[in-house]
Amino acid sequence: LLVTHAHGDHLGDAPELAGASLLPSKTISHSVLPLIKKKGEPVGLLLTCMFNPAYSNASSSEVSEILKDERLISLSVVVDITMSETAALADIVLPDTTYLERWDIETGPALGLTPFISLRQPVIKPLGESRSFNDICLALAKRDPDTAPYFKFRNAENYFKSLVSGLPGLAQAGGWDYLKAKGVWVE
Repeated sequence: LLVTHAHGDHLGDAPELAGASLLPSKTISHSVLPLIKKKGEPVGLLLTCMFNPAYSNASSSEVSEILKDERLISLSVVVDITMSETAALADIVLPDTTYLERWDIETGPALGLTPFISLRQPVIKPLGESRSFNDICLALAKRDPDTAPYFKFRNAENYFKSLVSGLPGLAQAGGWDYLKAKGVWVE
């Protein structure tokens, strides 16, 4: 199982691809598919989320050929909000929600390095059969008997509610109800 995501996977140089000229950046997501081809070892499942390597990789035609090669990738699943070039080559496409349709938590040091937590709340119901990637992952985890006991949350909203309840400063400010009302909590 290989999972690539458009955000948060900057891991530096990929030594396995030393000398390769097709890396547009130093992110692992752009290195995975050429590495699969170079190693020649089949991957049972490639899951991508909000990532379109058939378009964004510097060698998009080579990447498209890798995605089509069932000897290299047995099953390709794409979770995205659009029918991208990569989604068109996938075996399964799962429609993701847009930022207007899902719950999410945003954290990080602000410009002044002040920690904050903000809550993204849906303003419209998910369209069609779309589900947030968080809800998709929860549903998949619940189907596996080895992981199911660790995922007792009904959905992403329930998970985020549980997550913020364990933060002492936010809990003192009012926890989940505070975040829903104010949208952001600053330490």
